Amino acid sequence: MNAVLSAESAIMDLTKRLTLRPSQCDGYSAYYSASGPLAMQRMIKDLITQLGQPSQYCGGAGPIVRWHTGSHTVTLDTGEGHRIRLSACQPRTLEEAERARFAGLARRGALTDEALPYLWRFQPSGEFAPAPATPLAQDWAELEVALEALLRDWCQSLELLLGNSAAGFTIDHGDGNLVLMVDPGDGMKNPGDGVAVFADSRAGADRDSTHRTAMKARGWQSFLPVLSYWEAYFDRTRDGSAAAAQLVVNELRARGVDTPGSLRLIRASAGTPAYGKLDVPGAGIAPGPPQ
Repeated sequence: MNAVLSAESAIMDLTKRLTLRPSQCDGYSAYYSASGPLAMQRMIKDLITQLGQPSQYCGGAGPIVRWHTGSHTVTLDTGEGHRIRLSACQPRTLEEAERARFAGLARRGALTDEALPYLWRFQPSGEFAPAPATPLAQDWAELEVALEALLRDWCQSLELLLGNSAAGFTIDHGDGNLVLMVDPGDGMKNPGDGVAVFADSRAGADRDSTHRTAMKARGWQSFLPVLSYWEAYFDRTRDGSAAAAQLVVNELRARGVDTPGSLRLIRASAGTPAYGKLDVPGAGIAPGPPQ
């Protein structure tokens, strides 16, 4: 089935099929005539009423929300013409197809937000699916593009999908680390504080005036003595995402990191540390061991 329906009709039709005739849900797809964040928000709320809390939130080419019903995976995302699409398929069909795409891109070293099934995936609870293979950035330009795309998507989708929960991760370069974070809660109160980047001080080198001057010249805004970290904040916009990604890459290169291949992504999280599992295959950085 591939039709344009009202939100209520699409949800009622699908839930009826899931309850009474699950076999008729294979390949189900219906488009909601409206589009945009408010329409997506209403449909998520209505589906939660019918199906319970989502099992996965993803982002890339628009927000993606999934429910596992036992017999099917129900997906709410953006389809043709930017219209909201409600679909259902066998869980194994979708998962195997996505694993194959991630693995193929990882083998070829391809890293574009258009090619990846999703840039990030958050699983709030339950039995977590294994993390997908991560296509790695082959050079600094690719890493900057990947980080910008990821931050930009969080700026656009995070609040819609996870409310005021922040999301972020740490980049370990072997001799220190940098942290990237998008926080809709802070951004709502202080529009310039939605995207944050932090860098360790590297054994107190901040006390050297030459080092302080160099860090300020690279774009770091202030130093936190208690945490021993430099910080910089950017608007929750496309330009802010680009500036944050550029600062991270410039800092890594200034620290003498040879290639993005030597980086490891650790401590990825959304919400509180005990709240779910965040995978970030779109960052272009190999995941490190669990922390």
